[in-house]
Amino acid sequence: MFINIPNSIKSFVSDSSVYVLVNIINKVIPFILLPLIIRLLNAEDFGKYSLFLTIEGLLIPIITLNLSVALSKHYFVKEINLKKYISTVFFGMLFISSIFYLVILLIPGSIIAISGMEKYYFSIGIFTAFIGAFIAMVLNLFRLQRKPISYGVFIISQSLFLLLVVIIFINFKPDFDTIIKAKVFATIVFFIASIILLLKIKLISIDFDMFWFKKAFKFALPTVFYSMSAIVFISSDRFLIENFLGFAELGYYAATYQLASIISLL
Repeated sequence: MFINIPNSIKSFVSDSSVYVLVNIINKVIPFILLPLIIRLLNAEDFGKYSLFLTIEGLLIPIITLNLSVALSKHYFVKEINLKKYISTVFFGMLFISSIFYLVILLIPGSIIAISGMEKYYFSIGIFTAFIGAFIAMVLNLFRLQRKPISYGVFIISQSLFLLLVVIIFINFKPDFDTIIKAKVFATIVFFIASIILLLKIKLISIDFDMFWFKKAFKFALPTVFYSMSAIVFISSDRFLIENFLGFAELGYYAATYQLASIISLL
């Protein structure tokens, strides 16, 4: 007996399969990177890098007010001007991040140090968090446009490029400062790539619409607290380990945790 499966279901299964495959590949890349980093970096530097990534993740919903997530809500609104909307969200996130950065500059370094990170690296975290939120919005746009191949190529290319840059950088000088420089370099390259991509498909310009900003802000603001609580729930252990045991023990924990999470996925 022949069963006629609707095209919508076929498309859903096909897209889902691609996303699953992309997710696995994207997790395997850190699996390859992990032994290389552990061999070249000492445990303390790796612990610092783990804490930096945790702070970066925590900063994203704070310094951008999660404006990028509103795209999922408004993408299907009939009267939306997608080019104007994406431009508005981009400049909105840039403005809010800049204000937050200026505030951080005025706060004494001793207060920032409570987070476990020096003021200089905390400021870098603001920069990479903003770009990370913007790149996440571009990836979300691929999902909304039902372009899983484009999504996969972009995110895997980003991970592979970061892997390559980190290996090159830490071979010259294996320390925490160098791996941060590698991450910043890779982040900037893919930020530029994201801008070029949006310009090519004519979905970004020098434009700001207060109407769409208010719409995005109204939807995104309540999600900030949810995102922060989720990150704190998942990552609070890193702050506790650093505070009570130090960066070296955090490095051992972070490496083991990452290895376990990759094996769990596979």
